[in-house]
Amino acid sequence: MKEKLIFLVILIILLLICYVFFANLNNSSPLSQKEKETALTKLFGRSLNFNPKEKGDVQFRGKYMTFTYPGSSLIYTYRQPGFKNDKATLEYFSFDMQDPRLIFNYSVIQTINLKNVSDYPSVRIRQIDPAFEKSDFVLDGKKGIHLTKKDNGAEESVFILDNTKLYTIIVVGQNYSATDGLFQKIIKSSKFL
Repeated sequence: MKEKLIFLVILIILLLICYVFFANLNNSSPLSQKEKETALTKLFGRSLNFNPKEKGDVQFRGKYMTFTYPGSSLIYTYRQPGFKNDKATLEYFSFDMQDPRLIFNYSVIQTINLKNVSDYPSVRIRQIDPAFEKSDFVLDGKKGIHLTKKDNGAEESVFILDNTKLYTIIVVGQNYSATDGLFQKIIKSSKFL
């Protein structure tokens, strides 16, 4: 008899737990726009532009350079906690586009004892890769290196060393013509400040 009573009590407790669980499951309301934005910001670890402009171009005016970029871009205001606090990074701007899928990165890095732009690790890695074509490049009177990759993920990169500052402009995408189109658009509108 004791066993039946214990079994009955356990069964009632389990049924109550199931009832409470399923009753609360149906009462959940959809997330508000603010809650969605907060969740996505925490998930990606950076603020996102949730209301991109559909048409037109926007002017980026940084501390060291200015250029025009598509208004439909999703801007990354911050990447990683360690990167944000890196004292060598003087300026950083990044965005991506969905159609066509493109990623853009611009940065200005404070360098010490860097005599040649080819000595920078990101440049050296690209120069070793036979998929990249190297050419000299001049942007607004400053000389640098232009690296192009057309297959297996297209990339257009420019690295310019000016005294102790290294400027990088990189566009990455799957389609070379779209990658080159965005790269050329940004380069044509770029000016050093």
